[in-house]
Amino acid sequence: MLRVSRSIRTVLVDDEPLALESLRTLLAHEPDIEVVAEYRSGTAFLRDAEAIGADLVFLDVEMPRLSGLDVLEQLHAAGAQPHVVFVTGFDHYAVRAFEEEALDYVLKPYRADRLARTLIRMRQQLAWTADSGATHMTTFLSRVAVKKNARIHLVKIDEVDWLETAGNYVSLHLGAAEYLYRTTMAAIEPRLDPACFARIHRSTIVNVDRIVELQPTFARELIVLLRDGTRLRLGAPYRDRLRRLIEGL
Repeated sequence: MLRVSRSIRTVLVDDEPLALESLRTLLAHEPDIEVVAEYRSGTAFLRDAEAIGADLVFLDVEMPRLSGLDVLEQLHAAGAQPHVVFVTGFDHYAVRAFEEEALDYVLKPYRADRLARTLIRMRQQLAWTADSGATHMTTFLSRVAVKKNARIHLVKIDEVDWLETAGNYVSLHLGAAEYLYRTTMAAIEPRLDPACFARIHRSTIVNVDRIVELQPTFARELIVLLRDGTRLRLGAPYRDRLRRLIEGL
């Protein structure tokens, strides 16, 4: 993959002038961040969003008329997919923020060390590629927030052994642990790194690094054996791609 260096077009959306100033000051020390616009409302930002073509948006959750969550919903409905960092003074929006697949969630007042971690995470997720002279980004999930037993768990995607459809959720299996993430298999599959995860059945995706063996059965089927002994059925339409991926072709 060819890595192309350019500024990350960044937009700040917050109805609090002091919060905008604080964030702008902190980002000024980041050489690859270019703040191209600031807005005091989500409505104003949405009017210009298509023309701006932001790569990264710092989006306040609580604003008059349209909340940050409303703004993100409208962006997605319009087909825009900027990387969004939610900002707010309240931590009870965390689960909803990650359900909306925000890049991160930062509390006010801002701390330089916390913002630095956010930017590190952002840079790790951005893969700059050149395609016909145009530069674009490909982003894969690195972690998701799930709720289990009234607690919020941050699950690292590279620690997931396999995923399966579970009604309106996707079940994430990490060894003996299992977490339900509110999404669909169709929605999450494009967000998984295809070099690491492969669909092996219409209801199953597996972390290729966990595979130890492909076992034939008497019914002429193949079973995918994982490190922990889990046995998963390999659907015929997915066999060739999985073999190529395993063999590094």
